[in-house]
Amino acid sequence: MSEDESQSELIGSASSQDIHPNEAYLYVPLKLIITVDKALKHKVLGPIYEEHSYFFKTTEDRDYLVLLLFLMYEL
Repeated sequence: MSEDESQSELIGSASSQDIHPNEAYLYVPLKLIITVDKALKHKVLGPIYEEHSYFFKTTEDRDYLVLLLFLMYEL
């Protein structure tokens, strides 16, 4: 075993109850989910995306850039 392997730890979680197949055990409200479509429709950022459509509509990094600006705005 290498030194790196002996130093590593497993990160995870455990359940105190059985979780059955297809049983939801974590709920995320829809308003907390960030999507490219939601970011593009944002009342403040939407116009910025439109004004600079070269960066936010036509490049291969479009989704990344849209979400990056959205996260920076939220921060």
